[in-house]
Amino acid sequence: MPSGVRRWTTVALAGALGVLLVAAVQRELAASTGPGQLVLVPLVGIAFAGAALVVPTAPNLALGAVSLAWLAGSVHPTLLVVHQGMLLVALPVLATRRRGILVAASAVAVPVALGLLNLGVVAVAFAACGAALLATRPRSGAAVVSASAAFLVALVIGGLEVATRGLGADFVPDVGLLLYEVALLVVAGMLGWAAGPRRSPLGDLALSDQRANGFEGLSEVLGELLGDPSFRVQRDQREESMWRGGTQETPVLGSGRAVATLIHREGLLDDPRTRESVANAVRLVAASVDRRALLDRRTAQLVAARARVDTARDRRRHDVASIVGDQVVAPLRRAATELDAWGDRGGDEAAVEVALAAQQVHTALADLQGLVRGAPPAVLGDGRLRPAIARLAKQSPVPTTVELDDVAAPPLVEAALFYVCSEALANAHKHASATGLHVQLRHTGDAIVLTVADDGTGGADPSGSGVSGLADRLDVVGGRLQMSSPPGAGTTVRAEVPIS
Repeated sequence: MPSGVRRWTTVALAGALGVLLVAAVQRELAASTGPGQLVLVPLVGIAFAGAALVVPTAPNLALGAVSLAWLAGSVHPTLLVVHQGMLLVALPVLATRRRGILVAASAVAVPVALGLLNLGVVAVAFAACGAALLATRPRSGAAVVSASAAFLVALVIGGLEVATRGLGADFVPDVGLLLYEVALLVVAGMLGWAAGPRRSPLGDLALSDQRANGFEGLSEVLGELLGDPSFRVQRDQREESMWRGGTQETPVLGSGRAVATLIHREGLLDDPRTRESVANAVRLVAASVDRRALLDRRTAQLVAARARVDTARDRRRHDVASIVGDQVVAPLRRAATELDAWGDRGGDEAAVEVALAAQQVHTALADLQGLVRGAPPAVLGDGRLRPAIARLAKQSPVPTTVELDDVAAPPLVEAALFYVCSEALANAHKHASATGLHVQLRHTGDAIVLTVADDGTGGADPSGSGVSGLADRLDVVGGRLQMSSPPGAGTTVRAEVPIS
């Protein structure tokens, strides 16, 4: 209901209630009734008026009609039972917008309001209304409260009918009217609570379900809670709807834009509290999905940046290794050969000095060759990993056996596995005092697995900087690193990278 119409409707309702209230009080003052009636008659009208004005929306106008009818009946006795017909319609309006229940209640309300039915039939009508409200799915808190109010009215009216027939002339009408007015006060309070601006728990129930972590899961959960298997939360407005007849679309707005569209059975979300509760759940899930997508994009950007850094570092390391190999290792190798040859020709003292120099040159040469050997080839990827690992194993100072499958992976993946193999071979030689190594490269169907095992001393620290660096490099390509190194039982390094 537009805010302007709502405001003027509220003003008109309040004005009419005020006029009827004054008239009812004046009539009660003029009538020969006790002080209890003088208070209760207008108080019932005020109670229903208060329930109607809790939130000035269209459904609560039904309670306003009950208040008007009650006060009108207090002013003019021929209108005394009109409020019962209005109340019979107001109960389902507050609890559900199912057309079948509303049509049935309205059809019965007409003869009730005209006084064509006795109290026993009216009591049955209210009881039937309560049973129908309890049978609705989903059974909201408003439905339970309205059904309870219907049963209370049915109990009091039915009790009055039984008392009237059973006691006959001994029945005191004022006592029965007093009980009925007290019951109406209770009903007004219950319906005011049901019509109040509270948040329906439906959205909270949906969000508490672990399946509701996306729009598909939320659609499934809300469909179950609402009893509508066709319920769907459609995020992409360009997506073609799968449903045609018997359904309707309800947009969900947030921050001035359409967040999603709800596709559901006709009339399912006519109740404003249910509709708003579902909309709140959709907004929260939409915000969560958007934040997750933003986080995924930023994570992908960081991973891509890390990959570019690794690629640039690998290229630079290869260039440096090439320069060292050409400009340092090669001259040192020639110098070591000449020193060895000259030492063989020299005297005893000179031979010792030359041998010492040759030994130092050989040590430096071995260190440099180790650095050059650990550098990756200029290009990896598309199956170049297998020969690169075979060359590493052949150049290893520790005897190494290999089992290598033909594998093909992107350059970053093959580079990461190459570094794992290179680091494991180097550590086995430098720190583990290994006498034998075994390298295995397997393609398992959905992953590439590299295993490097040595027979060294074990006891390696899995949290060391070298191992952590390898784990970080594998993490960039979605892989993981495992290391087992019990003391005295060797070390096994296993790298696994999933491939599509």
